[in-house]
Amino acid sequence: MLEKIKSSIASVGFGLVATVGAVSLIWWNEGKAVKNAQDTEAAGGAFIEVSSDSVNNSNEGKLVVASGSATTDDVLTDPVFRISENAIKLERSVEMYQWREIEERNNNNSNNNSSNSNNRPTYRYESTWSSTPIDSSRFHESGHSNPPMRHRGNDLVATNVKMGAFRLSAPLIGQINQGNDRAVTEAELDNFRGELPGQVTLDNGKVYAGSGSPSSNQVGDYRIGFRVVTQPQDVTVLAQQRGNSFTAWVGANGKEFNRLEPGILSGEQMIQAEEEADATLKWGLRIGGIILMAIGIGMIFNPLKELADVIPLVGGLISAGIGFFAFLIALFISFVVMAIAWIAARPVMGIILLVVAAAAIVGLVMMAKKKNAGAPAAGAAPKG
Repeated sequence: MLEKIKSSIASVGFGLVATVGAVSLIWWNEGKAVKNAQDTEAAGGAFIEVSSDSVNNSNEGKLVVASGSATTDDVLTDPVFRISENAIKLERSVEMYQWREIEERNNNNSNNNSSNSNNRPTYRYESTWSSTPIDSSRFHESGHSNPPMRHRGNDLVATNVKMGAFRLSAPLIGQINQGNDRAVTEAELDNFRGELPGQVTLDNGKVYAGSGSPSSNQVGDYRIGFRVVTQPQDVTVLAQQRGNSFTAWVGANGKEFNRLEPGILSGEQMIQAEEEADATLKWGLRIGGIILMAIGIGMIFNPLKELADVIPLVGGLISAGIGFFAFLIALFISFVVMAIAWIAARPVMGIILLVVAAAAIVGLVMMAKKKNAGAPAAGAAPKG
């Protein structure tokens, strides 16, 4: 017990670091979100919609929205298996059937079972398809060896892709992803023999090599498939016109606009796509920051939890209470930090965040009070 208390005291330092780190992350994220919002608003008033049929030199250096059909004459050929396609991209996926190690631990924390043997991990092994090699030399038990993975996935991308009179830049070509699986034919199977172990067969358009039967996989078997990003296909670009191509348009706060979306879209729809991408990143980091802060605050109160564990039943209640309290504090601090970051740029947004923070705290406290009020008093006899 003394060792656990010492360990919990040490965790206080980690909790403080995690809490400060979470506040810093949220502050940085909100500052970036404010700047992105300002640049996107400026971009919404600056873009002009142009035709991709011809290059108008008067639009040089301006933020433009252009739509058209993306086409290429490039023929892409897989360097190993010699599969060829006239396409924007040719993607090869490779999987090998391998052993993987799974660690399992006994999480029984009962005081009556505190021997070290209870906390020793055990390992089990199962085979699975994996696109990356699994290093079996690190396994804790012998008898489950994976052979070297001779082949990996590979993506080929066309370099000469046009949209009307414009030539698309590499960053824009990289954003074209609509495509289909490309089935390997019987005539192409000879390209795989000699490169892959065992028997080579087709299975739903993919190449299967090894044991000879896709229904009875063995470690070391391969499964290889192809996908093509077809051409022509309609796309829309939001970027800065530079000669007969495009480059990133940079806002006053440093946000870059160099977006390609599938389909024929308006300028307003392209700006909306920028806003949605910013919102996804912003909320992902917000949620991550709140969780990190709640964990940090919970670690700060670990010594209290360990002390409470001495008393039967009380420890569990205290642990639950600490978790609830840590989440409340993390939620409140996070929304306050967000509000401060937004108040200068968008006062209404900042005020809304403050109101949300206050409402969240009040709501959660009321729920806790209601739960406590409904719980029977200790020692009280049940009704009826």
